[in-house]
Amino acid sequence: MASGQDDTQYLLAEGQAALMIADSLLLVFLEAGVVERDKLIEAIETVIAAKRSMMIDGNAPEVAAAAVGLLSSIANSLTAAEDSPKPLPSPVVKSRRRRE
Repeated sequence: MASGQDDTQYLLAEGQAALMIADSLLLVFLEAGVVERDKLIEAIETVIAAKRSMMIDGNAPEVAAAAVGLLSSIANSLTAAEDSPKPLPSPVVKSRRRRE
């Protein structure tokens, strides 16, 4: 039988994996032009506002504060992605393109 600490570690790993996937998908959607940057940031800011409200209302304020920090990091990465140059293709990709 799993201990409480094992369960906690598993839940933390699930949360971390979900957050990383969500962050990556948001960047993919942004690069593909599926969603406008401002709309994504606006959606995240809405969640941040809700979490701040939870902090004030006393509904797990420590968890809400940590979530605000993580959500702010995601919003910042989306904002920074605007000016980030796309990486150059690797030499392998370049050589495959020449053969086509």
